[in-house]
Amino acid sequence: MKYLLLTVFFWGITPVFEKIASLSCDPAVGVFIRSMAVAISSTVVVFFMGKGSLILQSSWKTMACLCLSGLLSGCLGFITYLKAMQEISDAGKVAVLAATYPLVALICATIFLKEELTVFKLVGCLLIICGAALLDYKF
Repeated sequence: MKYLLLTVFFWGITPVFEKIASLSCDPAVGVFIRSMAVAISSTVVVFFMGKGSLILQSSWKTMACLCLSGLLSGCLGFITYLKAMQEISDAGKVAVLAATYPLVALICATIFLKEELTVFKLVGCLLIICGAALLDYKF
């Protein structure tokens, strides 16, 4: 549970820094700078933990999937995210709307991984959609 709470904190505070950066940085340059920070820090973490040898033990399928994930999420997704931060003044709104990506993940997992689509997953999707709709609701 502590790792989940730390994840929520790390991912929760990040949009504040991304909004500040987006005001004076081209999104492609922002992705490059962010990726360099990730590359350097993850290299230190992997080798500090003594897991460097595991890199070469990874299968080609694993490497291909993680590289594709990095391209789609870490590069293309982050460029479009920074562009959204530039175009929309409310960083919280951008972060919340970007966080609706589990809807896409659920659909893709159901189609490609043949995962079961349960009532609880459908209710969760409905709640995500309702939450996103509330962002534009004028009280």
